[in-house]
Amino acid sequence: MANKNGAKTAIDNAVVAIKADIDTILPIGVNIKDGTISFGPIAYSLILDAEGSIATADALVTAITANLTTALRPYEVRYRRRIAADGMRKIFIVASNVTFEIINF
Repeated sequence: MANKNGAKTAIDNAVVAIKADIDTILPIGVNIKDGTISFGPIAYSLILDAEGSIATADALVTAITANLTTALRPYEVRYRRRIAADGMRKIFIVASNVTFEIINF
């Protein structure tokens, strides 16, 4: 990616790959709050909002892991909880080039 055209090509390739992932890995109706993209090599992360529901968070984990399994992509599910007044919890689903972070449940 030594020049402007190389950068544009890398970005285009990343966007195409990520859009395909969003179409095939994420369930319909998921609430995407934010995300990041790296395009050399292609990697991205998305923050998904469970909208205050543990059931929604569980459904997201089930759908995403099933779709990653179908796509033959290994993954790891990690749970985090902060022991503080707010008791913040997060679930991370980490695959080779993507991290899904589920919040607000």
